[in-house]
Amino acid sequence: MNPRVRDLADPVERPGGTAGGNDQRHNHNGRKGTKREAGHTHRGSLPLVPDYRHVSGAAVRRTGVHRRLSRGRVRHARLTSGYARHPMEVRRIRLVRTGFPENGALDTAVSRALLQRAGRGEIGETFRLHVPGRVVAFGKHDTLMDGFPEAASAATAAGFLPIERIAGGRAAVFHEGTLAFSWTIPDPDPVPGIHQRFSVVADLMVRAFARLGIESEVGEVPGEYCPGRYSINLGGLRKVAGVGQRLGRAAAHIGGVVVISDGDTVRDVLIPVYEALGLMWVPTTAGALTDAAPAITVAAVADAILAELGTIGKTAESRLEPETVALARTLVADHRVAVPT
Repeated sequence: MNPRVRDLADPVERPGGTAGGNDQRHNHNGRKGTKREAGHTHRGSLPLVPDYRHVSGAAVRRTGVHRRLSRGRVRHARLTSGYARHPMEVRRIRLVRTGFPENGALDTAVSRALLQRAGRGEIGETFRLHVPGRVVAFGKHDTLMDGFPEAASAATAAGFLPIERIAGGRAAVFHEGTLAFSWTIPDPDPVPGIHQRFSVVADLMVRAFARLGIESEVGEVPGEYCPGRYSINLGGLRKVAGVGQRLGRAAAHIGGVVVISDGDTVRDVLIPVYEALGLMWVPTTAGALTDAAPAITVAAVADAILAELGTIGKTAESRLEPETVALARTLVADHRVAVPT
């Protein structure tokens, strides 16, 4: 197994065991690495689990009740990066607001470039938050399915650019009523912190939404698109945010989408896409924060997320370096999807 790069969708367990089968994905140096599923952790307990099979959330289903995260449960998240910091050390998180809504493949490649550069020690911890363009982001599992060409064509017909994202999982929709986020965290050994990073991000979103008077929960909604245990939902009925993770050498990337408005657009686009892929789901589980707060805006949600991020570390806004963009341009072809004519 090549340990240099691993990618995960929000991992989902099979009751009583692990998912069967392996799956491979090219890492940044062109070689293939086996993905293994992450074992279950509970309330921040992070045992070293030797067998990680990183699979998409749709590959296996988790059963059980939805978990509600209380405010502050992971408030002091010094171990988010997976390794201990000195108690007096101030955690510094660089904030980047740059996006490329006109070029969804480049937008994704930027996240991958940040992961690579963080792993090489060229940049520090970085949180990127921006409004994306109209994109259907497919996971690697999707691209290997017989119906993928038809699914990509369906996305294009709906006015959405099909791309292949860097984390696992199933197709998800980004549009101007959503926020795309990605958190790049240097870590000499990113594997033990997989579940803790998921928990911290999910809790951050729950607390951010609470600032706006929106009560949300963490857990998979039965029948949701791109299913995963760290999805954020409204009342256990409608998914409003999803998260995925990819591990590199000495760094981790965790990112996803928050749907603020136009949940019906997500549904309308994914119905033909999932039909082409042969994936079962319940379209009514796709929601938006405006389902709970009709007047909410993208800007207000972004401000709330950044306010909560500020409780984890000292944030400072920064530009996206030309070196990162240049590296991303060399990777962009890996994330473009050829649409049949």
